Amino acid sequence: MLRGNYTVLRQIAVIALTVVSPLFFVGVVALAIGSRENNGYTYGPDPSTVLKAVGGVFLAFSLVVLLSAPYLIRKIYLGKVWGAQPWFFGIEGYMPLHEIEKKLLGVDLKRLSWSTTASSLSRHNLLDHKDFVNDCEGQDPTQVDTGIRARVQKAAARRSTASQEKIFTLVDTYTMTVTLFAAVKPPVAVLACGEEGGMQRALLCSYDWTNNTLYRETVLRMETPAFWRMSPIRRVRLGLQTRGKRWGEDVALGQTIGWGHRGS
Repeated sequence: MLRGNYTVLRQIAVIALTVVSPLFFVGVVALAIGSRENNGYTYGPDPSTVLKAVGGVFLAFSLVVLLSAPYLIRKIYLGKVWGAQPWFFGIEGYMPLHEIEKKLLGVDLKRLSWSTTASSLSRHNLLDHKDFVNDCEGQDPTQVDTGIRARVQKAAARRSTASQEKIFTLVDTYTMTVTLFAAVKPPVAVLACGEEGGMQRALLCSYDWTNNTLYRETVLRMETPAFWRMSPIRRVRLGLQTRGKRWGEDVALGQTIGWGHRGS
Protein backbone atom coordinates (compact mmCIF):
# COMPACT_ATOMS: atom_id res chain seq x y z
CA MET A 1 0.00 0.00 0.00
CA LEU A 2 2.86 2.33 0.71
CA ARG A 3 5.65 3.17 -1.67
CA GLY A 4 8.78 4.94 -0.53
CA ASN A 5 10.92 7.45 -2.45
CA TYR A 6 14.14 5.40 -2.30
CA THR A 7 17.43 7.18 -1.67
CA VAL A 8 20.86 5.67 -2.43
CA LEU A 9 21.14 4.31 1.12
CA ARG A 10 17.70 2.70 0.87
CA GLN A 11 18.56 1.14 -2.49
CA ILE A 12 21.75 -0.32 -1.01
CA ALA A 13 19.75 -1.71 1.92
CA VAL A 14 17.21 -3.30 -0.45
CA ILE A 15 19.96 -4.93 -2.54
CA ALA A 16 21.78 -6.19 0.55
CA LEU A 17 18.64 -7.79 1.98
CA THR A 18 17.87 -9.34 -1.41
CA VAL A 19 21.24 -11.06 -1.93
CA VAL A 20 21.99 -12.00 1.68
CA SER A 21 20.39 -15.45 1.48
CA PRO A 22 22.27 -16.65 -1.65
CA LEU A 23 25.56 -15.24 -0.32
CA PHE A 24 25.07 -16.98 3.02
CA PHE A 25 24.43 -20.31 1.26
CA VAL A 26 27.47 -19.88 -1.06
CA GLY A 27 29.67 -18.94 1.90
CA VAL A 28 28.69 -22.04 3.87
CA VAL A 29 29.25 -24.33 0.87
CA ALA A 30 32.64 -22.74 0.07
CA LEU A 31 33.83 -23.14 3.65
CA ALA A 32 32.67 -26.75 3.71
CA ILE A 33 34.51 -27.63 0.48
CA GLY A 34 37.62 -25.67 1.47
CA SER A 35 37.85 -27.47 4.79
CA ARG A 36 38.67 -30.75 3.05
CA GLU A 37 42.30 -31.95 2.85
CA ASN A 38 44.61 -30.55 0.18
CA ASN A 39 45.42 -33.99 -1.34
CA GLY A 40 48.98 -32.89 -2.18
CA TYR A 41 48.17 -29.92 -4.42
CA THR A 42 51.43 -27.91 -4.83
CA TYR A 43 51.05 -25.81 -7.99
CA GLY A 44 49.84 -22.21 -7.56
CA PRO A 45 47.47 -21.03 -4.86
CA ASP A 46 45.85 -23.72 -2.78
CA PRO A 47 42.18 -24.03 -3.93
CA SER A 48 41.07 -24.89 -0.42
CA THR A 49 42.61 -21.67 0.88
CA VAL A 50 40.89 -19.64 -1.83
CA LEU A 51 37.56 -21.29 -1.09
CA LYS A 52 37.98 -20.64 2.61
CA ALA A 53 38.77 -16.98 1.96
CA VAL A 54 35.81 -16.48 -0.39
CA GLY A 55 33.47 -18.39 1.90
CA GLY A 56 34.65 -16.43 4.92
CA VAL A 57 34.04 -13.09 3.19
CA PHE A 58 30.56 -14.10 2.00
CA LEU A 59 29.65 -15.56 5.38
CA ALA A 60 30.91 -12.51 7.29
CA PHE A 61 29.01 -10.15 5.00
CA SER A 62 25.85 -12.23 5.32
CA LEU A 63 26.04 -12.30 9.10
CA VAL A 64 26.52 -8.52 9.25
CA VAL A 65 23.48 -7.95 7.01
CA LEU A 66 21.34 -10.44 8.92
CA LEU A 67 22.21 -8.89 12.29
CA SER A 68 21.45 -5.40 10.98
CA ALA A 69 18.27 -6.48 9.13
CA PRO A 70 15.88 -4.88 11.68
CA TYR A 71 17.62 -1.52 11.26
CA LEU A 72 17.75 -1.84 7.46
CA ILE A 73 14.06 -2.72 7.19
CA ARG A 74 13.16 0.23 9.38
CA LYS A 75 15.40 2.47 7.27
CA ILE A 76 13.73 1.31 4.05
CA TYR A 77 10.15 1.92 5.17
CA LEU A 78 10.67 4.90 7.46
CA GLY A 79 10.16 8.42 6.17
CA LYS A 80 7.65 10.31 4.10
CA VAL A 81 5.05 8.27 2.26
CA TRP A 82 4.83 8.61 -1.51
CA GLY A 83 2.06 7.21 -3.70
CA ALA A 84 -0.14 5.82 -0.91
CA GLN A 85 -3.43 4.29 -1.99
CA PRO A 86 -6.40 6.42 -0.87
CA TRP A 87 -8.63 4.51 1.52
CA PHE A 88 -10.86 5.43 4.43
CA PHE A 89 -10.93 3.04 7.37
CA GLY A 90 -13.62 3.60 9.97
CA ILE A 91 -13.27 2.31 13.52
CA GLU A 92 -16.05 2.42 16.08
CA GLY A 93 -14.60 3.83 19.26
CA TYR A 94 -11.24 5.41 20.02
CA MET A 95 -7.82 3.95 19.23
CA PRO A 96 -4.40 5.55 19.77
CA LEU A 97 -2.21 6.16 16.76
CA HIS A 98 0.40 3.52 17.54
CA GLU A 99 -2.25 0.81 17.83
CA ILE A 100 -3.95 1.87 14.58
CA GLU A 101 -0.65 1.82 12.72
CA LYS A 102 0.24 -1.63 14.03
CA LYS A 103 -3.15 -3.01 13.00
CA LEU A 104 -3.19 -1.44 9.51
CA LEU A 105 0.47 -1.27 8.51
CA GLY A 106 1.97 -4.03 10.64
CA VAL A 107 4.46 -1.86 12.52
CA ASP A 108 4.45 1.49 14.29
CA LEU A 109 6.71 3.85 12.31
CA LYS A 110 5.06 7.09 13.45
CA ARG A 111 3.52 7.74 10.04
CA LEU A 112 0.02 8.63 11.20
CA SER A 113 -0.89 11.95 12.78
CA TRP A 114 -4.04 13.47 14.23
CA SER A 115 -5.97 15.88 12.02
CA THR A 116 -5.87 19.51 13.12
CA THR A 117 -9.38 20.83 12.42
CA ALA A 118 -11.26 18.05 10.65
CA SER A 119 -14.07 17.65 13.20
CA SER A 120 -15.47 19.33 16.26
CA LEU A 121 -13.47 16.86 18.35
CA SER A 122 -10.14 17.68 16.69
CA ARG A 123 -7.54 19.52 18.76
CA HIS A 124 -4.26 21.16 17.78
CA ASN A 125 -1.53 23.47 18.99
CA LEU A 126 0.75 25.97 17.25
CA LEU A 127 4.25 24.83 16.38
CA ASP A 128 6.94 26.81 18.14
CA HIS A 129 9.61 26.57 15.45
CA LYS A 130 11.28 29.13 13.24
CA ASP A 131 10.65 27.04 10.10
CA PHE A 132 6.92 26.57 10.84
CA VAL A 133 5.45 30.00 11.41
CA ASN A 134 1.70 30.03 12.15
CA ASP A 135 1.54 26.31 11.49
CA CYS A 136 -0.25 23.87 13.76
CA GLU A 137 0.04 20.23 14.72
CA GLY A 138 -2.82 17.87 15.50
CA GLN A 139 -3.01 16.37 18.97
CA ASP A 140 -4.72 13.40 20.53
CA PRO A 141 -8.11 14.84 21.61
CA THR A 142 -8.38 12.47 24.58
CA GLN A 143 -5.02 13.60 25.95
CA VAL A 144 -5.53 17.37 25.80
CA ASP A 145 -9.28 17.74 26.44
CA THR A 146 -10.82 16.19 29.54
CA GLY A 147 -14.33 16.70 28.16
CA ILE A 148 -13.61 14.64 25.07
CA ARG A 149 -11.90 11.98 27.15
CA ALA A 150 -15.02 11.74 29.32
CA ARG A 151 -17.25 11.40 26.22
CA VAL A 152 -15.03 8.63 24.84
CA GLN A 153 -15.00 6.76 28.14
CA LYS A 154 -18.75 7.13 28.53
CA ALA A 155 -19.41 5.84 25.01
CA ALA A 156 -17.08 2.87 25.58
CA ALA A 157 -18.55 1.93 28.95
CA ARG A 158 -22.22 1.87 28.02
CA ARG A 159 -24.11 -0.43 25.71
CA SER A 160 -25.32 2.16 23.27
CA THR A 161 -28.66 1.99 21.52
CA ALA A 162 -29.51 2.97 17.96
CA SER A 163 -30.36 6.55 18.96
CA GLN A 164 -27.35 7.27 21.21
CA GLU A 165 -24.17 9.05 20.22
CA LYS A 166 -21.16 6.94 19.40
CA ILE A 167 -17.48 7.79 18.94
CA PHE A 168 -15.72 6.82 15.72
CA THR A 169 -12.17 7.05 14.41
CA LEU A 170 -11.55 7.71 10.71
CA VAL A 171 -8.21 6.86 9.10
CA ASP A 172 -7.25 8.48 5.78
CA THR A 173 -4.37 6.52 4.24
CA TYR A 174 -3.74 9.14 1.53
CA THR A 175 -3.02 12.07 3.86
CA MET A 176 -2.03 9.67 6.69
CA THR A 177 -4.28 11.50 9.15
CA VAL A 178 -6.65 10.22 11.83
CA THR A 179 -9.85 12.00 12.86
CA LEU A 180 -12.02 11.45 15.93
CA PHE A 181 -15.71 12.29 15.46
CA ALA A 182 -19.13 11.57 16.94
CA ALA A 183 -22.18 10.17 15.14
CA VAL A 184 -25.32 8.20 15.87
CA LYS A 185 -25.12 5.69 13.02
CA PRO A 186 -21.91 4.20 11.58
CA PRO A 187 -21.04 6.10 8.37
CA VAL A 188 -20.36 3.99 5.29
CA ALA A 189 -19.72 6.67 2.66
CA VAL A 190 -18.02 10.06 2.31
CA LEU A 191 -19.50 12.72 0.02
CA ALA A 192 -17.45 15.83 -0.72
CA CYS A 193 -20.04 18.53 -1.38
CA GLY A 194 -18.37 21.92 -0.96
CA GLU A 195 -15.32 23.99 -0.12
CA GLU A 196 -14.62 26.63 2.49
CA GLY A 197 -11.38 28.18 3.67
CA GLY A 198 -9.28 25.97 1.43
CA MET A 199 -10.75 22.80 2.96
CA GLN A 200 -13.34 20.43 1.50
CA ARG A 201 -16.61 19.87 3.31
CA ALA A 202 -17.39 16.17 3.42
CA LEU A 203 -20.62 14.52 4.53
CA LEU A 204 -20.18 11.23 6.37
CA CYS A 205 -23.33 9.27 5.63
CA SER A 206 -24.97 6.11 6.83
CA TYR A 207 -27.04 3.96 4.48
CA ASP A 208 -30.63 2.81 4.79
CA TRP A 209 -31.20 -0.16 2.50
CA THR A 210 -35.00 0.01 2.84
CA ASN A 211 -35.21 3.15 0.70
CA ASN A 212 -31.72 3.27 -0.87
CA THR A 213 -30.89 6.53 0.87
CA LEU A 214 -27.69 7.91 2.37
CA TYR A 215 -28.32 9.90 5.55
CA ARG A 216 -25.98 12.59 6.79
CA GLU A 217 -24.43 11.72 10.14
CA THR A 218 -21.76 14.39 10.50
CA VAL A 219 -19.68 16.90 8.52
CA LEU A 220 -15.88 16.87 8.36
CA ARG A 221 -13.28 19.17 6.90
CA MET A 222 -10.87 17.37 4.58
CA GLU A 223 -7.72 18.39 2.79
CA THR A 224 -7.97 19.09 -0.94
CA PRO A 225 -5.56 16.26 -1.99
CA ALA A 226 -8.02 13.73 -0.56
CA PHE A 227 -10.75 15.31 -2.71
CA TRP A 228 -8.64 14.84 -5.85
CA ARG A 229 -8.52 11.07 -5.36
CA MET A 230 -12.28 10.63 -4.97
CA SER A 231 -14.44 9.21 -7.73
CA PRO A 232 -17.24 11.30 -9.30
CA ILE A 233 -20.85 10.15 -9.06
CA ARG A 234 -23.78 11.48 -11.07
CA ARG A 235 -26.68 11.07 -8.67
CA VAL A 236 -27.26 10.13 -5.07
CA ARG A 237 -30.32 9.86 -2.84
CA LEU A 238 -29.42 11.89 0.20
CA GLY A 239 -31.28 12.57 3.43
CA LEU A 240 -30.12 15.69 5.25
CA GLN A 241 -31.89 14.89 8.52
CA THR A 242 -31.60 11.93 10.86
CA ARG A 243 -32.45 8.47 9.64
CA GLY A 244 -35.34 8.19 12.06
CA LYS A 245 -37.38 10.68 10.02
CA ARG A 246 -37.10 8.47 6.96
CA TRP A 247 -37.06 11.10 4.29
CA GLY A 248 -34.77 11.62 1.38
CA GLU A 249 -34.53 13.50 -1.83
CA ASP A 250 -32.89 12.85 -5.17
CA VAL A 251 -29.98 15.22 -5.60
CA ALA A 252 -28.47 15.50 -9.05
CA LEU A 253 -24.79 16.31 -8.56
CA GLY A 254 -22.65 18.00 -11.17
CA GLN A 255 -18.99 17.41 -11.90
CA THR A 256 -17.86 20.18 -9.59
CA ILE A 257 -19.62 19.06 -6.42
CA GLY A 258 -20.72 15.53 -7.17
CA TRP A 259 -17.70 13.72 -5.82
CA GLY A 260 -18.00 10.87 -3.41
CA HIS A 261 -15.98 8.04 -1.99
CA ARG A 262 -17.38 4.98 -0.34
CA GLY A 263 -15.61 4.25 2.91
CA SER A 264 -14.19 0.90 3.89
